[in-house]
Amino acid sequence: MFINSTHVIHRESLQSEIEVLCDPCLSGDERTAATGFCKTCEDPEPLCDGCAKQHTRQKATKNHEINNDLTQFNNQITSNNV
Repeated sequence: MFINSTHVIHRESLQSEIEVLCDPCLSGDERTAATGFCKTCEDPEPLCDGCAKQHTRQKATKNHEINNDLTQFNNQITSNNV
């Protein structure tokens, strides 16, 4: 297993699976799988269901749009690091 920031990569045989973890939960020492990210935020972070719900309840971010397709989050991170 390899851990890099919010990504946990499990290597078994020839297959690898990437699990994206929720950033706010990680800052509280909780390992919760992310289910989406905010498309509106300039520097989006992966969010679990609970944190995504809270994100859209905050006054400053209540009109933000959550995207539940983490492949788009991974593509966005990859393209930003090139």
